Amino acid sequence: MRVIGYWRPTMTTTGKIRRLITWLAPNIDDRLPDPRTVVNPHWNPSAKEKVLRYLRGANTCNSFLGYSYCRFDCGVTEHEMGCCEKTDGKWVWPEGLAHYVDKHDVDLPAEFLADIEKATSVPSITADISGMPRDLDYWIHWAKSRP
Repeated sequence: MRVIGYWRPTMTTTGKIRRLITWLAPNIDDRLPDPRTVVNPHWNPSAKEKVLRYLRGANTCNSFLGYSYCRFDCGVTEHEMGCCEKTDGKWVWPEGLAHYVDKHDVDLPAEFLADIEKATSVPSITADISGMPRDLDYWIHWAKSRP
């Protein structure tokens, strides 16, 4: 599955969270994008609404023991950012990705947007996908290749 919507920790990240991130995934925070570098102020409102419904309506595939936070430091609560991962079976993203698209106009890969455009609804996932391999490099390369 292709992983999207994960961001590097910000300088406002507490030391405890930063140490946990480093322990769980050493050196990964250096490769993850900063969401402020992938903003698209030209979202089509109807397309954006369809994307938001898709992001929010997807299956929960994983839950974590702590909440995320907004890297824009906009004041949204951590509870609203969520503590789960969502999936459609091909893509996987953090629950809070909808917030970034909705409130901060964060852009998403064209291939993901095309999959949403083709979909009539979010696919229902009934199989256990916990052991499926995940591709984080796609997301990292996509973010780096943006103009």
